[in-house]
Amino acid sequence: MAVNADDELSRIRAQRQMEIQQSLAAQAAKQAEQEHEAQEQAAHVSALESQIKNSLSVEARERLARIVLARPDESVALKQMVVNALDTGRFSNPMKDSELKAILAKLNSSKRESTIRRI
Repeated sequence: MAVNADDELSRIRAQRQMEIQQSLAAQAAKQAEQEHEAQEQAAHVSALESQIKNSLSVEARERLARIVLARPDESVALKQMVVNALDTGRFSNPMKDSELKAILAKLNSSKRESTIRRI
């Protein structure tokens, strides 16, 4: 009876160890995938920044830098819109601050504005 219980216990331990190893392997694969996606995102942002670098006026670059600091999640979409506008030739090269403001207004127009009324 004791030998049978020891065999059962070692079988349970081996099964649990295998489950833990599989779980760790799955976590490592998921983490590697997330790191790869982060690297791809960083490369994409870097490519956008290199395209924009010489295509903006000083004032527009300053405005874009402030936007990146204030709203980093929206800055990538704005950079993509600037690159697309410059590629299609809709704006002059270098892009002026007023032209960047127009793109920003277009980006912000899609958001719902809310107002507070006092009764």
